[in-house]
Amino acid sequence: TSVLVVTFGRIGDMLGRVRMYNAGCVVFTVASIGLALVPGHGGAAALELIALRILQGIGGALLIANSTAILTDAFPVDQRGTALGINQVAAIAGSFIGLILGGVLADIDWRLVFWVNVPIGLLATAGAYLGLRETSRSRTRVTVDWWGNLTFAAGLIMLLIGITYGIQPYGGHTMGWTSPLVLTLMIG
Repeated sequence: TSVLVVTFGRIGDMLGRVRMYNAGCVVFTVASIGLALVPGHGGAAALELIALRILQGIGGALLIANSTAILTDAFPVDQRGTALGINQVAAIAGSFIGLILGGVLADIDWRLVFWVNVPIGLLATAGAYLGLRETSRSRTRVTVDWWGNLTFAAGLIMLLIGITYGIQPYGGHTMGWTSPLVLTLMIG
């Protein structure tokens, strides 16, 4: 999600923020359904879950990258702070509720963690397609800085992998911050 937000924000500027937001609703919801329906067990199921979580992350990036821009376009200057604040409170509340609800539901059946997204996703998708309209001003011909986005993505991926391995044991240490792999990734 974090890697793609910058790119999807720029593409939203080019193709339409509402169009990209609507696509994000669909992709996120379809991925949630797929995650809840993963049929396999073991290694194959793990790979399916990873692939579908990546797809869900793509949907999330489409939503995150364009929601703030849509609010900025839709609200007058004197109401933007309130609109953006409510959006952030909703996002943070959703994160906390998701952690708690996910823990409770996973204890019953891990698939419920993904099913809980489906009705919300369906309502959000219907609401977005029915209620949102492009309001941004005229579009100019612009391009995406692909090299900049790729280097940003590579750097962020290296940083996140470095942190992930840094908090795991390495050698005789409880943490892996001195691991050559971690140091290489973090410095890179």
